[in-house]
Amino acid sequence: MSRQQEALPEIILRPWQEGIESAGQPLAQTAARWQARIAAYARTSFLSAYAAFVDNTLVALLQALRLDDLFRRATPWLEDRLAALTGTWHKLADGRKLSYSLVNNTSPDFSIPRQYSAPIVLDEGASELSNAEGAAAGYRPALAHFLSLCMKLVYEKEEVMQDTVETRWDLRFHNYFHTGTETFIAPVPEGGGTAPFVPRTRAALLGSPHALVLVFRGSEPTNLINLRSSGRISMTERKGLGRVHDGFYGALFHDDEESGILFDEIVKAIEAADPEGTKALYVTGHSLGAALSLLFAQVVACRKPAIADRIAAIYGFAPPRVGDAEFADHVSATFCATSSPGPNRAFRVCHGADIICRLPPRMLQYADAGQEVFVTSTGRVLFDPKEVKRWHNIEGWGFIPLYLYKLVAGMFDRREKLLRSLYRVFLLVTFPGLTDHWPADYEGKLRKALIREVEGKSGHTAVL
Repeated sequence: MSRQQEALPEIILRPWQEGIESAGQPLAQTAARWQARIAAYARTSFLSAYAAFVDNTLVALLQALRLDDLFRRATPWLEDRLAALTGTWHKLADGRKLSYSLVNNTSPDFSIPRQYSAPIVLDEGASELSNAEGAAAGYRPALAHFLSLCMKLVYEKEEVMQDTVETRWDLRFHNYFHTGTETFIAPVPEGGGTAPFVPRTRAALLGSPHALVLVFRGSEPTNLINLRSSGRISMTERKGLGRVHDGFYGALFHDDEESGILFDEIVKAIEAADPEGTKALYVTGHSLGAALSLLFAQVVACRKPAIADRIAAIYGFAPPRVGDAEFADHVSATFCATSSPGPNRAFRVCHGADIICRLPPRMLQYADAGQEVFVTSTGRVLFDPKEVKRWHNIEGWGFIPLYLYKLVAGMFDRREKLLRSLYRVFLLVTFPGLTDHWPADYEGKLRKALIREVEGKSGHTAVL
């Protein structure tokens, strides 16, 4: 059964499939093609249509009115006002107070659970609790949670990041990368051509005695170029990769006047931080950052195989699709156990009804890449493809009741602020496809899943 066919419930597909198998080969091929098209359209569903409507109308209108600059300039002011309103500030060692980002103001907890420490969890030799299904997939719960903290932290100011990494996590903050300019149509020297809506990109490199962590930031909620770049659907052929998303590729290879080519700068920093080439490398990110993390890893596999061999894992949280089926096959051959020796190294972590994980749609020849890990609205972490498919259907058709469940549960969660609950209500009315996309939702669910693993193994209640 094709990937598109998997989108419809089995009860609908089974009679049709049996009829196809009993028919002649030409008829079966024609029917299968039409079935795939119908399934692809069904899978995009109401949320995909709604997201496309928002991208092509509201965001374009705001840009036409030149409100993108206003939003971007107003962001620091909004962050300071929210911090003053909620009393949520990050206090530095010198006594200064900095506001948190709009993404994290409602959930500014970057603490590591008592069940592990950052230096230990990054050591591949450290023993770790995991259920049999997760262990078979190569999934490590504590590592997944720590990398979700990293993808959440990278939304913050550089000073907040460095203070958290060095003071609270006992790690080294090696580098902070950024492209300082944005453009609507940008030349891409690597492979030629241009990329529309090249976003401003941020990344950071952290380190322990045994490993390095490269984390890419996702889209800023007030940055319209970032949002439109993530929402673009055009692909271009790249040697050794297949066809990949123009905007994502442009973000890595756009030659920025201020900071150079991001890919080259990151490679130089990795080589400088680990000149002997002995440290494991973990690559992660959220949303746009998840796409960049997977694309970076696959480009490294093509151009810098010595670095690619050190990639221990890629965890993309809320990842949009990056390229076509050929790109997905390359990722599978390089980083997944089905095609390469050893455990899976590429994971795409999806949560609930997060619409970004379903964009760009498959009917436009995009394909999922890497081993999917599905986090349900109730907090279960799933690996089995059949269970994942079943829960995709449950989350889609049961979106409203499940969302109301999360809204009520959040009101009784001591780690969730009232303002976050208000955000949930606002997003339900305006952007329902983004309600499960928040970094804090991913991190919080993975934190609780890790704690449940510890409780189940130890037989006593663990502390968050």
